[in-house]
Amino acid sequence: MAQETNIKWLVTLNSTTKNGWSKIKFKNKQGYVSSEFLRVYSSFSSSTAKKITEKVYNIQFQAWEGFVTKKQYETIMSKGYTKKYIEAHFHQNMLPYGTDKYGNQLYTVLETSIWGTSVELFDWNLEYNPKKPKVTYYQKNGKDYLSVSQYVLNEMDGYYTYTLYLSKDSKSSTWKVYNINRKYD
Repeated sequence: MAQETNIKWLVTLNSTTKNGWSKIKFKNKQGYVSSEFLRVYSSFSSSTAKKITEKVYNIQFQAWEGFVTKKQYETIMSKGYTKKYIEAHFHQNMLPYGTDKYGNQLYTVLETSIWGTSVELFDWNLEYNPKKPKVTYYQKNGKDYLSVSQYVLNEMDGYYTYTLYLSKDSKSSTWKVYNINRKYD
């Protein structure tokens, strides 16, 4: 059985072809590589990243207001989250709470200090944390990817680096959360 390797090289992208190949330069040599194996990194505005992350944070809290059916919850969350993420988020954060006048199960947010899949706000103004969020943007296989991470000082829960991962289809204008990560010291 072949072992999968994850090797990263920094190459210069010269051009791309219509049939999925990219002309690259690596160690003063030119050649072609399948575009599916390339990530093309570009700069991304921190102010735009701030707007995107605040939008998905607010969508999450809109879904948590009052009592909602699962369908209502999914409709609200679909404005900024992938289907797979919505499902995990729902199971971790929502608690059954009665029914509506039509007999549909209602849910409310589970009040807990465990963040799990919940999206956090970034401290862009450095009110509580020592470093500004780091923004990374790249394109791969016709899709855009954005990650925003920040070192979080939290004496109660422990210090950690929080990273929010978003993607969008190049045709789409909506960034959607597909993952988060908290790496504790």
